[in-house]
Amino acid sequence: MGFQDTLGHIKSQTDAGTQSQAVLDLINRIIPDRASEFSVAVDSSLSSDGKDTFNVIISN
Repeated sequence: MGFQDTLGHIKSQTDAGTQSQAVLDLINRIIPDRASEFSVAVDSSLSSDGKDTFNVIISN
């Protein structure tokens, strides 16, 4: 029995804006001197199979 069979149905009920702010708050706590270098966007449409998915984009 795999993850999808047991806990894969659990999804966040929190909106994308709140999730983005939570990530930015975490970054600010962990690396406050460089937190301004990060931009965060939560996009639940990145994954079509229900798995956690993320992209890292580096820009100057």
